[in-house]
Amino acid sequence: MKAKKKIGIGVVIILIAAIILHKPIALATMYLVDIIGNMTGANVSYIIDALNNLYYL
Repeated sequence: MKAKKKIGIGVVIILIAAIILHKPIALATMYLVDIIGNMTGANVSYIIDALNNLYYL
């Protein structure tokens, strides 16, 4: 029973952290994808668009 409670608390902490940190994580990921796109010359606009949608959720 204690293991289930610890798992539940861990899940709640992860969810709260994801809610608070989703914008900085999305921005950092967009930056990294942009750098990779500039280095390789690949078209990464669709990835940036998807991350932009996550940012504005």
